[in-house]
Order: sequence, then structure tokens, then C-alpha cells
Amino acid sequence: MLEIKAIVLAGGTAERLKPLTENMPKPLIDVNGRHMIDDIIDKLEAAGIREIYVSTNERFEEPFRAWSKGRNVKLVVEKMPGGKKLGAIAGLAYVAGKEKIAGDCLVIAGDNLFGFDLKDFIAFYHAKKKPVVAAYDVKSRERASQFGVITEVNGKITSFEEKPEKPKSTLAATACYIFPQEALNSMGEYLRLGNARDSPGNFIAWLAGRTGVYAYIFDNYWFDIGTLESLKEARAFMKRL
Repeated sequence: MLEIKAIVLAGGTAERLKPLTENMPKPLIDVNGRHMIDDIIDKLEAAGIREIYVSTNERFEEPFRAWSKGRNVKLVVEKMPGGKKLGAIAGLAYVAGKEKIAGDCLVIAGDNLFGFDLKDFIAFYHAKKKPVVAAYDVKSRERASQFGVITEVNGKITSFEEKPEKPKSTLAATACYIFPQEALNSMGEYLRLGNARDSPGNFIAWLAGRTGVYAYIFDNYWFDIGTLESLKEARAFMKRL
């Protein structure tokens, strides 16, 4: 069996965090003395993942080159034709193709702070043998409307909506997934059909109707750092750990 690999998505422009992110990629923002992405890399390595790719774009190549020195990661830089990003899904397909990634792949956004153990997440994936997404109950439908929202039965996702006005549940999809190789390969078909190139949740919704996708529900902590307010909350919380 091929070892599981990991791709960290780190190419977002973080418009809502400006001016903090004017010249700095969001995953390199400091949270109590550490870059956000460092927490993710530590958790990936603790789970035994030895092949880690960090995907970014030309705009952020220089700061990520400096950050990656001495770290056990491979930086993959996507081109920006006309100054435009490929989009998270298209960027993921680009990395997988360029690096010829074979086998199971854990994909995670570089701006997520979470408390669950990736070893447990990987064990859940192996038990299901299907694509899986980590999910967190945000306890509020108003808050859930900011995220991709899942409904599930016995762990199997029955519906997925990206930022719905009227969420069907309070279960938010985090940007943490594991895909078998055939699911990762199917991104090419997904894109050729003209589907959305950004927001990985759109790909999850498409997959759920084809192969089935399972939700790994955790109840520790999770911060999706998208605004200055959420960054402030995350810093205050992490300081107490």
C-alpha cells in the first residue's frame, strides 16, 4: 500500500484580512509566536505523513520559499495567467498532476486551526474506503451559513451546500479531506464539465452524488481564519492551550 501523502492549499489572497495580508500569505500569519501553517505541518508529521506538498502561487512564492527552507516540505508554485489564480480545485488538480501524486492524499487548507488528531481521521478514512471530510458542529445555523454545510446519515453525506442562506444543519465542512487516487483523478472530469474551479466544497458535493463521501465529525476546536475578528478569537483561544 502506498503511503498517504498530503497537499496543503496555501494560495488564497485573504482579501478580508487586509491590510495584514497585503504582502503576506494568510498561512504565514503569526498566531501566538507561530505561523498558522506550522501547526498543520506538525500535525501532518505527527500522523506519520512524510511526503508533504505546499501549494501556492506566484504572488506568494518568495515568502513561502523563505519559510520552507529547512522544512520537510515540497513547495509547488502555480502560474497566474493574467494575474488570475487557478482556483482551489483547479490548483489542487495542478499539483496532483505536476507531481504525479499516486495513492491516497490528505488535502488541507493552510488557514485551518483544529484540535483533532489526524491519525484518527486517517483511520476513519481507511474504515470507510471512500472520500472523507472533517466536519465540525458550529451550533448555530446563522454561523453555519458562512461555511459549506453538511447533512449526513450514519456518517454518509446526504447533502452539501456551499454557504446556504438557510442551512439544513449546523454541521460545517472544514477544509480537510482525504481522497483515494481515483477521486483525485476525477478532478479533471469535474473541471472539464465546467464546474466551479474554487471552493473545494463544490467538488465534495459533486463527489457525494457519484461515489459517496463520509463526514468525520469532531468536537474539539476549529478556527477557519477568514477575518480579523476570527484571527483575534483564534489567538486568544490558542494562548490558553
